[in-house]
Amino acid sequence: MKKVLLLLLFTGCLEGLEAQSGVYHPFPSSDALWRESSGEYFCNCCRDYQYSINGDTTIGSYTYHRLKWSGIVYGDPNVPYVGGSYWGCVSTPPPSMAYLSSSIATFYAGGFREDVLNKRIYFIEPDSTTDTLLYDFNLSVGDTLPDSYVSDKMYYKNIVASVDSVLVGSVYHKRFNINDGGSTYVSLVEGVGSTYGFLGYLTPPFEMQSVLDCFKLHDTLAYQPSGGLGCSNLALTVAKLNDLEQAVYVYPNPGSGNFKLSMSFLKENMSMEVRDVFGKPILDMKLNSLSTDIDLMSQPAGVYFLKVSESQGNSVTKKIVKQ
Repeated sequence: MKKVLLLLLFTGCLEGLEAQSGVYHPFPSSDALWRESSGEYFCNCCRDYQYSINGDTTIGSYTYHRLKWSGIVYGDPNVPYVGGSYWGCVSTPPPSMAYLSSSIATFYAGGFREDVLNKRIYFIEPDSTTDTLLYDFNLSVGDTLPDSYVSDKMYYKNIVASVDSVLVGSVYHKRFNINDGGSTYVSLVEGVGSTYGFLGYLTPPFEMQSVLDCFKLHDTLAYQPSGGLGCSNLALTVAKLNDLEQAVYVYPNPGSGNFKLSMSFLKENMSMEVRDVFGKPILDMKLNSLSTDIDLMSQPAGVYFLKVSESQGNSVTKKIVKQ
């Protein structure tokens, strides 16, 4: 009798699990955060960043949830990564991993919308009017992932090796475990995305890889994949990175006249001015980018002073030497 009761209890638990994972769980439309990190061989250009939902936008006949990117890339010099460009990255490992808060540096990374009926997610890039399939969760074991923003059948035959469920918050979501003819290397989770990150490209690990460190809902940890670093250090070094003295970098310095100002964060209403040793203004402009060219080719050789200011009154001055 006890064996029968235990069997019934076990069967009921399995049925309950199947009931939870058998229901499609859509993506959030607000109050969500994907904390990610990535790096190349020897960790040159390592990135520590996050995506979060920042309101909605209407493009054509669709409404998209806006994705806000915030973070920092590590290299030598410590120059940020924006819009897919690498600046100043070398193979020297960074001194430490840190984090740049979304309140300090942000840019619009694109938007996503969901076709709940067909269990598909679509992504639209900034300045685009046409979206692309991002995820298809209407899959079974043995299916090949369709061409999408993160998967290309021409180069990688990503196959669903198995399907199970994983706890997201307090509810089990279906998980699709993917391989490329070898061992499983990445998973897709309903309502979350990829264990490579929200827009992580689905290729077997090699010299470059992104990782979903954690997924938060309503400021609470909802899911952390195996190997993820978690969310515990989200705001660990905001104060350090908010220090203008650490954030402003000018190179090459000394230089012949063409200099570049690099910022590890950008706030609204930041400005830059350059003056000579007598206080005469040479340049005065608003900062709209993390990287700004400084042209002193027409100026005589000597010492110049670059001042970066915030609207709150904070500022930092760097000495520039034109040879």
